[in-house]
Amino acid sequence: AYIRQALQMSINQAAIAKSIYNGYAVEGCSVIPAINNPDAPKKCPYTYNLKNAQNLLKAHGWTLPAKGKLQPAVCNSPGTASNQCGAGIAKGDKLTLSFPYLSTPGSQFDSMIAYEVSSWYQAGIAVTATALDETGVTNLCFAGDDPGTGTNGNWDLCEYGGWQFGAYPSGEGIFVPGAGGNSGDVDDAGLTAAALAAVTGSSSTAMKDFATYGASYLPYFFQPNTFGVALISKSVKGALPPNSLGDFMPEYITATS
Repeated sequence: AYIRQALQMSINQAAIAKSIYNGYAVEGCSVIPAINNPDAPKKCPYTYNLKNAQNLLKAHGWTLPAKGKLQPAVCNSPGTASNQCGAGIAKGDKLTLSFPYLSTPGSQFDSMIAYEVSSWYQAGIAVTATALDETGVTNLCFAGDDPGTGTNGNWDLCEYGGWQFGAYPSGEGIFVPGAGGNSGDVDDAGLTAAALAAVTGSSSTAMKDFATYGASYLPYFFQPNTFGVALISKSVKGALPPNSLGDFMPEYITATS
């Protein structure tokens, strides 16, 4: 969990939104959409702070490279205590992660990944990003996938696409064990209970509770939520505003000559 947190704290979402998406993005940090959503957290628990990310790794037994050197941190205190590197990590192991992702050459998304990899290196986390097409990502990210054991194949991070929230923006399908959308095999009792309560419960705060718990648990690392501006020509008559899913309905549009 602390490595996920350090990864998240090393993503400068504000800078990415400004320099890569020209301001058409907002910081994301929860399991429900952040744009115009009163239930989304007002403040991200793992907002960008490179120093905090480095200190978190140090507190768990990692030795960081000398200032200015882009090298991975090295585990100097193996074990499972709260101040040690964690299970399966031996003394001398380097903090290196593999990261296959779905690429669209020349896109803003590829630029964002490059930006993130650079920031992670500054924190002491060496991430090797591999750009793949849809077939390559599917074959690699889901190879050896076993929800029962939590085995996810030969990768550490994987980005295969996004999630289109429906009109009811709970996103439970990507976090509840057994759900068709849970391709990351997320399985946390607290997150499952909060997700289901947001859908079937009667509490007026259920969605907010789900969003708050999800932001803290950090099942995925969060990236900027992008948005755009849609314009309708004055020559188009009878145009309706976008529906609740943000889509236009061309069957109701007529154009003058």
